[in-house]
Amino acid sequence: MFKIDKGYEAEQLSQVIAEAEKNYAIQVNDLLTVDVFTNKGERIIDPNFELGFGQGGQNVRNQQREFDYLVQVDGNIKLPILDLVRLEGMTLQEAETTLEERYDEYYKDSYLKLRYNSKRVIVLGASGGQGHTSE
Repeated sequence: MFKIDKGYEAEQLSQVIAEAEKNYAIQVNDLLTVDVFTNKGERIIDPNFELGFGQGGQNVRNQQREFDYLVQVDGNIKLPILDLVRLEGMTLQEAETTLEERYDEYYKDSYLKLRYNSKRVIVLGASGGQGHTSE
């Protein structure tokens, strides 16, 4: 999809991507995945995976549920327990710290992992503003 200079290794690319993500500011319409833990990393719901056994003895332990949250037009994200929290303009690290502080009001030593689940690419000058339709 994108052209990479010759001699540019995957390891270097991973480092560049990680650095770019670290500095990326959360924006409206970003989709974020939020995982909240207590006691500096302990699962809050079903820590022993006892609820992971489905009907008919079927084990669904490995099917962890992830929930995505949309950054709304006003820059807020609506999260369980906290309701609306403004995250627009923050880096992932800043947002994690902010949310951990907010969740500390409800849980002991909360730990939060926040990930981008949507990434945007803007291509400039691609087709001179001309549209293309297929039939």
